Amino acid sequence: MRTWQPTRRLIILLGLLFITFCSSEVSISGGGKRVLIVGGGIGGLSTAKFLRNIIGDEVEIFVQERDSILGGRIKTLNISNKQIELGASIYHVANRYVGELARDLPIKYLNTTDTFSMWNGKEITFSSSSNNMWTIARLIFQYYLSPYYVNNAADEVANKFGGIYSLLDNGVTFKNLTKLVKKLDLEKETQHSFLEYTRKYLSSWGMESFIENIAGGATRCNYNQDVDVIHALGGFVSVFAERPALRAVATGNSEIIKHLADKSSSYIMKSTKVTRIEKVDVVNENGEREVQYRVDFKQKKAQSSEMYDFVVIAAPIEGSGIQFVNVASMSNIKNEQHPKRNEPHANRDDEENEVENNRKEAELEREMDEELDKQREEEYRREYRTTHVTLVVGLPDPSFFNLPEFPGAVS
Repeated sequence: MRTWQPTRRLIILLGLLFITFCSSEVSISGGGKRVLIVGGGIGGLSTAKFLRNIIGDEVEIFVQERDSILGGRIKTLNISNKQIELGASIYHVANRYVGELARDLPIKYLNTTDTFSMWNGKEITFSSSSNNMWTIARLIFQYYLSPYYVNNAADEVANKFGGIYSLLDNGVTFKNLTKLVKKLDLEKETQHSFLEYTRKYLSSWGMESFIENIAGGATRCNYNQDVDVIHALGGFVSVFAERPALRAVATGNSEIIKHLADKSSSYIMKSTKVTRIEKVDVVNENGEREVQYRVDFKQKKAQSSEMYDFVVIAAPIEGSGIQFVNVASMSNIKNEQHPKRNEPHANRDDEENEVENNRKEAELEREMDEELDKQREEEYRREYRTTHVTLVVGLPDPSFFNLPEFPGAVS
């Protein structure tokens, strides 16, 4: 990991890259190129590491983070001699990439025998037992077969989402999340809230109570969203968090962040905010016109501007305050590839007319697809939510919950 201050010389840049799963094809061949990654979380630092592995030392990689520490949603603190995970505290074994990133770190297995109780604001709605069989019996008694149906549905969702790895391995990319979701067959899970989804597709006696009382505790703890707000995909991911196949880094999940930063050999720019990204046309030393990007930074009271060949957005756009100038959104990027007709034509004019008609049809179909995608994205758009965490050192009063003592963790 290297440190960097935004005062380096201006260098020519060549294009804008979104190295996310939803991206357009673009090639970085090294040759002194400079890449800026906006966001120092696991997404941004993973991108830096993968780029370094693929391209080697021929590219300069800069990672910008507006906070004073790296990690994004992964933050580990030590409070009163106890290790506290403020954000992403666990990962599931099905998460192939995180598992690979943590492979060289000390891993701990989550204790699934811990007991817990669910509090709905008025009363304890469910209490588990240290005996797993008793917990299952209580679940069946209170919610009948609803836990079983949710468990099976969660497995199905996991299998669908697991298809993302074969797509990634084959270099498949998508312009937007709508197309990705359609490819993974997860439209229903992303177009309905968790509560709506279970009502429509998993109707069973006790289902609504189970979703609100048990699954709702998980969605609130994990994502600060109730089951009538969070989409079904997020709801099922929260259910995964209650399963035994959970792992964490014994020395803190922030070790993954440190590992990525070191392996990427990037210039790290902490406490630095990107305020503006502008696409500009320049003439290179060979007299050729190229597309480049000028990025404005703010660090404390100082402001500066730098040029990059590629810019990766690996942070939420919402709330970033970044001004984009002459930068088309992903949905506005045109696909210039059109279907080719191989049928022979006796008349050249007829052939040219046929090609032109096919081009117009393909263009119209593309525009209709993009408009439909925009409508779907707008229809199912959910408000970006910021979670604020207050840490209190002490013990809660069990009498508030009408308990002599706590039977376990209360959500």
